[in-house]
Amino acid sequence: MLRFQSDDDFVEIDLIEQVSAGQPNSGDAELHVRVSSAGFAGHTQPWVELERLQSFCRGLVALGRVRRGEAAIESMSPKELILKIRSSDLLGHMSIEGSTGRGVFQLAAETWWAWHAVHFGFEFDPSQLVAAIRVDWVKRNAET
Repeated sequence: MLRFQSDDDFVEIDLIEQVSAGQPNSGDAELHVRVSSAGFAGHTQPWVELERLQSFCRGLVALGRVRRGEAAIESMSPKELILKIRSSDLLGHMSIEGSTGRGVFQLAAETWWAWHAVHFGFEFDPSQLVAAIRVDWVKRNAET
C-alpha cells in the first residue's frame, strides 16, 4: 500500500484488482483510496485506466530518484480521484494534493445522487517516496 503522511494527514492508495491480460480493458485497475486531511476524511474505490496507472507509477519512481517533477493520476469516472504528487521547491520538498469522492444514492428521492468529496493537500517528508516505489504494484506498473 502507498501511504503519504504528515502528522494526522494521510493519503493511502492500494490496488484492489487489476484486469488480467487477454481480458477486455486488460491492465485497468480498481484502487482503494483513503484520505484524512485537516480533519476531513473519506474513501472511495475508483477505476483507473492502465496508461494512467503506468504513467503515475513511472512518475513516482522518477520522483523517488531525482526529487523533481510530478506523478499524477485521475480516475475513469470524473472526480472520483484526482491526485498529484510533486516537488514543491528546488530543495526537493514534496507535496500531495487532490480530491476524491463518490456519488451516493438517496433512497428517499429514488433518483437523486448526492456527491460526497474530500479535497486534500499537504507536504510530506520526501523519504516516504523510498517506500512508495518499493510497493509491488507500483514497481510492476512502472516497468511495463
